[in-house]
Amino acid sequence: MPAKKKSNIVSKYFLNNVSPFVGLIGFGYWGKNILRNLRELGVLDTACDSNQNLISEQKKIFSGVNFTSSFDEVLQNKDIKALAISTPAATHANFVKQSLLVGKDVFAGVPAKQIAWTCQCGTTLKVCNDHAPCKHCGNEYMLKNGKVIVDLSK
Repeated sequence: MPAKKKSNIVSKYFLNNVSPFVGLIGFGYWGKNILRNLRELGVLDTACDSNQNLISEQKKIFSGVNFTSSFDEVLQNKDIKALAISTPAATHANFVKQSLLVGKDVFAGVPAKQIAWTCQCGTTLKVCNDHAPCKHCGNEYMLKNGKVIVDLSK
């Protein structure tokens, strides 16, 4: 199958020589569309899913994309700067938390304020107006420009 030509929108907003820097976690239901779109944009480095049959199926369609069933492998990949999380909503919090802790930028299908936040000390936090103080250790978490920021000053 011949490679698709990049759309005008893609060529307008993306450099042609950008190295792939995005990892995709989960490419089942909606993830198949995200996989296709990230591949067409030329930014997808690695796609990860726990379903080996799905991995085998998608490998045949998307040559040039790395596939793995290991989330840890994706987290440890220094070439991956950002992750798109496309797993069942109940699993988002864990994937988002682990990704942020290793310094990855994260896109998840639900807003960060709808995800249960957990402090570094392990306490579950109550989010109010994009702010979540930890009553146990005093850390304060805020949502700024779509990123969770921790203020460790007490």
